[in-house]
Amino acid sequence: MKTFNLFKLTTVVIIVTLASSFINADDSFNTTMQITETEMIQIEEQVSFSALVDALDTDQDGMLSPAEVSASQSELFQQEFTNIDTNQDQQIDKAEFDFYLSEVKRKVTYTIARNNN
Repeated sequence: MKTFNLFKLTTVVIIVTLASSFINADDSFNTTMQITETEMIQIEEQVSFSALVDALDTDQDGMLSPAEVSASQSELFQQEFTNIDTNQDQQIDKAEFDFYLSEVKRKVTYTIARNNN
């Protein structure tokens, strides 16, 4: 397995999870943790699916299994596995990962815009 910055991975998963939690909460988005669109773009640039696959895909099939995600030692990434794996085949592929990030980004952007009005 290639070396991967677990801190960076954990940071991305935490931010995505927090953003998702804020979006699903009934509370106002005006909390101490606000994610801007610029920050989301920076996150996307820092961690790509290909970087995750390079670091975690031990069977070299181009997808991430629950076992491979658990090897990341990121509890949040493990908890979000089901949300990312939209077809529930126990594998995360690039399309599912990209869709998940785009949905979180869309929801965060919408929530920020709504709360700025």
